[in-house]
Amino acid sequence: MVADAEASSSVAICTVGGLAGVGKTAFATTVAHRLADRFPDGQLFADLQGAGPEAEPRDPAQVLEDFLQSLGARLEDIPETAQARGLMFRGLLANRRVLVVLDNAWNTDQLKHLLPGGPGSMALVTSRMQLHALVAAYQALPLTLMPLSQTDARSLLARRLGAARTAAEPEAVDRIIRLAGQLPLALANVAARAAYRPQLRLASLADEYEAPEHSTLDAFASEEDQALDVRESITRSYRLLDTETAALFRDLSACPDPMFAASQVAELAGRPERRVRKVLSRLTRVHLVSEIGPGRYSWNRLVAAYAVEQAGQGFLDQGKPARW
Repeated sequence: MVADAEASSSVAICTVGGLAGVGKTAFATTVAHRLADRFPDGQLFADLQGAGPEAEPRDPAQVLEDFLQSLGARLEDIPETAQARGLMFRGLLANRRVLVVLDNAWNTDQLKHLLPGGPGSMALVTSRMQLHALVAAYQALPLTLMPLSQTDARSLLARRLGAARTAAEPEAVDRIIRLAGQLPLALANVAARAAYRPQLRLASLADEYEAPEHSTLDAFASEEDQALDVRESITRSYRLLDTETAALFRDLSACPDPMFAASQVAELAGRPERRVRKVLSRLTRVHLVSEIGPGRYSWNRLVAAYAVEQAGQGFLDQGKPARW
């Protein structure tokens, strides 16, 4: 691994992380479009399926076969192993300037043969998990996306619904933004529904979302595309948790505030604080909670709503026990 890191040390690598629905893929594709002129030899894109609803993470060897053919290699000339294909890949890019976008990465091992080797190329990696090894061994620059600011969230809705419509109901817009947890995916769902109902007041739409008979996450569901469903997006992160971490996540549903201390969680869960801190660090690695200070954490309101749902299912989903 050290040798691979040394071989790639001159390549710019940026990791993009953040909680489910924050717009990692959209950010990466937007950046790739804006940087197109800096990489005249082209761009390569691969969805590594590190957090797909059903699919297994993609085999790097298969991704490399696709990349090598895109770069002009004949299928019969492509070696069998991922390591050999990686060497061939870096050789082909040695004197080229190419942007490689690796979306939904599973871990650093999946990535190590997919990184370009030439000093003029760049790799842009998105993942639901913090890729500590990539940062440590490959000197990657970590970037964590946060939910939109109030101003940016208003701008998103104004672009999609029209400035006149959103300006006419500023209080309703603010309510919708709060209900959506300021997440781009949730706001996009709201905007899509509102666009199909142009005569509906935004205040009425916000009332629908707050109706007690509806789950918080039902308002941001998509029957057409799971990739646009907020509950499904959070579920993909939840599935990454081990049994102990998933149990603590469900316990957090009893926290009354969006911000909490490790000591508070330890008391709630009846576990030693030192152990709780370790488990909370796993939740931060998949961006289900954020560390905002020493021993202090917060989470998004839609993630909190998901934890409440999981707790309400009797802690039996996916075979996980009730307590840890």
